[in-house]
Amino acid sequence: MSKPVTAVLLGAGSRGYFSYGPYALAHPDELKIVAVAEPHPVRRERFASAHGIPRERQFVTWEDLLAQAQIADTLFNMTQDQTHHPSTIAALNAGYEESRTMRYDGARATLRGKFDYRDGWIEIHDHLTGRRETLDVHATASGHGGGDFGIVRSFVRAVRGEGQPLTTARESLESHLMAFAAEESRLNSTVVAMNDFRLRAEAG
Repeated sequence: MSKPVTAVLLGAGSRGYFSYGPYALAHPDELKIVAVAEPHPVRRERFASAHGIPRERQFVTWEDLLAQAQIADTLFNMTQDQTHHPSTIAALNAGYEESRTMRYDGARATLRGKFDYRDGWIEIHDHLTGRRETLDVHATASGHGGGDFGIVRSFVRAVRGEGQPLTTARESLESHLMAFAAEESRLNSTVVAMNDFRLRAEAG
């Protein structure tokens, strides 16, 4: 059985306590939160008690926690908007490199993965047998875990007439439009209809 990923948490308010913390409690074999930073004493003690975090790993400010350098595999930043950027930069400087995680739950198995600029891993947990298989993903010369090379390779082969591309220009454009529409929705706190957004984008 693989060891759980260890994490520290900045901000033990509603998102930290009710949204992210419960996952570690429900899946202790996958995630363990080992330190918390929260200025509100009741929230800090509530979170620490729920996760068995010792007193020496409970911090009043995120600055105090990050002054300890890197003490876990990863970090959850649940700080307020006004401090989210500086605390993220400080976390990166403390050694918590940016990484990407994924999890897909199916009827037969669960697939989990974690990737950063150095390496990563993919784990398949078979629900029927309980067997776990872990695959190491080694660092590559291209971005996105080597995916960029795959996209370029597919493009070159398509231009040569050696096969179909992995994605079309129209599909790529559509995925970008969806991202831009999502950002507009976030900034304006409103629902964005893709048909209308697409027409506005094409009109320039």
